[in-house]
Amino acid sequence: MSIDNQISELKEFAERENLEIVDFLTEAQSAKVTGRPIFNSLVKRIEKGEAQGIVSWNPDRIARNSVDGGKIIYLLDTGELQSLKFPTHWFENTPQGRFMLSIAFGQAKYYVDNLSQNVHRGLKYKVKTGVWPARAPMGYRNDRNSKSIVVYEPEARPLRKAFELYSTGKYALDDIGEFLFEQGMKNKYSGGQLNDSNLRRVLMRPFYTGYMVYNGEMFKGTHTPLISKELFDKCQVVRKQRGYYHQVKSERYNFAFTGLIKCKYCNCSITAEHRPFYFPRTHHKADYIYYHCTKKKGECCQKGYTREEVLEVQFREMIKSLSVSEAWVNQMNNFLVQDVESQKVEDKNTSLSLETEISQTEQKLDTLLEAYLDTVIDSESYIKKKNELMERKANLVSKQKELTSDNPNWIEAVTNFITCAQKCAKIARAENNCHDLADMAKKVGSKYFLKDKKIEFCLYFPYNLLAANGGAASFPAQSVPTLAFGQSKYYVDSLSENVKRGIRQKLRRGVYPGLAPIGYLNDPKSRTVVPDPKRWKFIKRGLEEYSQGKHSMASLSKLMFSWSFTNRFGKPLNLSTIQNFLMNPFYYGVIRYAGEYYEGTHKLMITKGTFDKIQEVLKQRGKPRKKRLHNFPFLGLMKCAECGASITAQIQKGHHYYNCTKKKGHCSQKYLREETLVEQLRESVRKVAISDLWAKKILESLNKDEEADREKAMEVLTNLKSEIAELDKKIDKLLEAYLENIVSVEEYQRKKQNLIELKSQLKQKISEIEESQSFWLEPAKEFILSCQEAKIIAETQNFGELFVFLKKVGANFLLSDKKVRFSWQEPYNFLAAEAGATKNSTWSE
Repeated sequence: MSIDNQISELKEFAERENLEIVDFLTEAQSAKVTGRPIFNSLVKRIEKGEAQGIVSWNPDRIARNSVDGGKIIYLLDTGELQSLKFPTHWFENTPQGRFMLSIAFGQAKYYVDNLSQNVHRGLKYKVKTGVWPARAPMGYRNDRNSKSIVVYEPEARPLRKAFELYSTGKYALDDIGEFLFEQGMKNKYSGGQLNDSNLRRVLMRPFYTGYMVYNGEMFKGTHTPLISKELFDKCQVVRKQRGYYHQVKSERYNFAFTGLIKCKYCNCSITAEHRPFYFPRTHHKADYIYYHCTKKKGECCQKGYTREEVLEVQFREMIKSLSVSEAWVNQMNNFLVQDVESQKVEDKNTSLSLETEISQTEQKLDTLLEAYLDTVIDSESYIKKKNELMERKANLVSKQKELTSDNPNWIEAVTNFITCAQKCAKIARAENNCHDLADMAKKVGSKYFLKDKKIEFCLYFPYNLLAANGGAASFPAQSVPTLAFGQSKYYVDSLSENVKRGIRQKLRRGVYPGLAPIGYLNDPKSRTVVPDPKRWKFIKRGLEEYSQGKHSMASLSKLMFSWSFTNRFGKPLNLSTIQNFLMNPFYYGVIRYAGEYYEGTHKLMITKGTFDKIQEVLKQRGKPRKKRLHNFPFLGLMKCAECGASITAQIQKGHHYYNCTKKKGHCSQKYLREETLVEQLRESVRKVAISDLWAKKILESLNKDEEADREKAMEVLTNLKSEIAELDKKIDKLLEAYLENIVSVEEYQRKKQNLIELKSQLKQKISEIEESQSFWLEPAKEFILSCQEAKIIAETQNFGELFVFLKKVGANFLLSDKKVRFSWQEPYNFLAAEAGATKNSTWSE
């Protein structure tokens, strides 16, 4: 959960427990490391007596390292800290409670240490199965559906040709880069052609032959090769001849502990080298391996060289401290079997209680349905309460399925721990196995540093417990399985529930929990969805253009491409992407998630009216239309004034002529040439045009009025909305009481009617305030902007824009005696009556 959600939950928890909160302390720093300033200030304030307890969401929010966890336990031992409270964890200040708290702190540390190891295990498994576990290289793409690598032909074809050209030996790397640039393959950062280092990596990569190199090892991939092995080998020969060739390290330089240890003083890597030693008395020469700091960061205080034998002894002692006997392994396996059996019994009992809750929930659903059928409750209340009960039932069923699983997920972690501890005993007894010691050291620990010929390290949990107690011989046999089993079960049980709870909290707060739609971005700081400064204006403009009904999805894609708005490959948006954002209610403030709708708090891109227009256009576009033979711009605008028939058009001697269709009988109206019609329409548009200066002054005045109205209404709206929220709580509580048979049908109906009437009155007040403060401003602004635009429309050669503007400002267009007349819409009729703002001296600049 986010910090804000945790604080909100803790406030409710403190109110339930009657706790007095002195202060809320938040720290956006990992609890894995020591030295957190806010945590240290918390300890000092408790030592001074400012508070006697700590309230936290979970123990892992306080500490994930042994030092900070030890401070908390020490404060409990001395009595300076009297109590800890957690909504998700039980604790009391007793020896048993402090022991459980130490287990929780250990579990938190194990989670952090084990997470990295689990990620590496997953990556290694994907590589072994032949699937590349990272981002696909050039020429391929990651397929989300199959979770594999597929060939991307627009890049694959030029790459094949590039390999063929380079294998001839006639082309340099710069020539290959220029060729790929001409084929549209550019550097994703600079936009220029690929540099030599990028091209070398491509030409040296066996991935294109069907093999993968991961951490120095080669694996057979399941992806489709782009080139043959013979062509790849030819390219390597050419590359070697051109003087850039990495030789593979010889086996005699494969040192066991390089890449594992770093210098404690300067944090540089530790390297190794062979040094011969001559014995004068026996005239014998011996070859020894010495480790020392690379000193690549400058001067270093590390003293001299360290023989490999010295490091081997230290690593062997460390591995030996983790070894276990065969008897101990058998005892651990017995504990595992017993714990699994006892867990199954406990899960069975929990499953029965969940079954009871599911049955009660189903009864409530039946009662709710009966009440709806008997018209005791309305459809809105029924749907809302039904969704809550169905969600509760789904959560209970999901928990029940997890409990009835035959193979719990935490068994694997415990089995791996037992197997690894058993291997430690064999490796510690063997000789001349430095590479095995190094491999085991990577599994059980990290942060290996060399300081004055001594190795310092940090072991993973629970191996550190084995080492601290001298191995399994002196370590209490029951503690390790209890810790390992408990943390594994705790992790599996809580992870899914915490994720779902976090998503529900986000949706209820109006925050989108997934990847932001196109036109928006996920802000990592506020953890909300914010407008994309680069794409916002293009998406908004595209939505508004489509709502006017002038475009299909294909033409909208071409239009946006002309604005330089492309996909990540530099091409026009495909039709599925266009359709997705045209049908997404997110843009007018509604979040659609898992089939349900939530009110969002993000910035709106369009209004609900614009969205409805888009859906209407989509609906109309879904029907087949007859294709026009000729595109006459003013068809559908006018009717004949004499007979009322429609006006049609035709081409004569290269000119457009408009005339009456005469479908209603005889008509004496003659033809009107398009140029004459355009000039009349332009003259009409000029009557409602205003200057840019006056438009600016009026808009500034409107903005001031809008700000004043908003400040006055904000306080009143806040109070009214608070009252509505309280009424909603009362209605929900009343319905719950009815379902529990606490109140009768008559009492429920009477009280609910009163609450609904009161809520309706409050909503009416809110609606009146919103209309009075803003509804007159938007039309006024739109009117001023359209009048400002009229100057441009009157001179434009785009007759489609002229047609749209006239439909907006006028109505009842009639053609009579080669003259067009129409009635102006309000408030354009006031400007037109004064013969246009440009002719009135009061509107002049």
